[in-house]
Amino acid sequence: MIDDSPKTRRELFREGFAALGTLALTSCASSWYGSRLASGTIGNVKEMIGRSVPPLLLHDANPSSPSFDEYVGPQQYNNSVVLLTFGASWSARSLEQLSELQQVREKNDSLIVMAANGSFNGDWRIADLSRYSFPLLERRGKTTHSLYLLEEGGYTWYAKDEIADNLGPAFAQYVFGVKTFPTTFVIGRDQKVREVFDSLLSKETVDVLIERYD
Repeated sequence: MIDDSPKTRRELFREGFAALGTLALTSCASSWYGSRLASGTIGNVKEMIGRSVPPLLLHDANPSSPSFDEYVGPQQYNNSVVLLTFGASWSARSLEQLSELQQVREKNDSLIVMAANGSFNGDWRIADLSRYSFPLLERRGKTTHSLYLLEEGGYTWYAKDEIADNLGPAFAQYVFGVKTFPTTFVIGRDQKVREVFDSLLSKETVDVLIERYD
């Protein structure tokens, strides 16, 4: 389990997903969110393999990224191989993962790389963002469908295209099933999750993945 998220919050969020499933389906019957709420949260990141990547839009905080100050997500890069890493600014291994990905990115600029803050605590801005040329996505995001999120004062209803401060961590832990940092999802050109790595991903392994899926 991720230490920075209290057990009570995890339990309440999961209970809330089950309790609110019917209501969510009423509001967005054909959406990915509705089906996810109805069937419960992902218990293991490996369950994501073979699934379409969930639609997610998070704010890019990296001034060195071409999408700086925009809301971006992997679903915007159809027909491209995407590496989506969830990490935390306080995690040394997450920062090491960013460095590995930057080295790969410098050799292959067609590869889409994005790193999302998956922790309820921390901020990418404490790192030296100038070292990276890809999107560093904050906790803050824009909803692509209407949904409930558990926050400090209880559940908050967000309509489509509203800004939610902790959308990234909520999706990381309760939709993608992330339990450790870093965790990287390899998304194919068809927008399906092909592989998941819940440990540090070396640049040599990334090179192999590029050959396999590019």
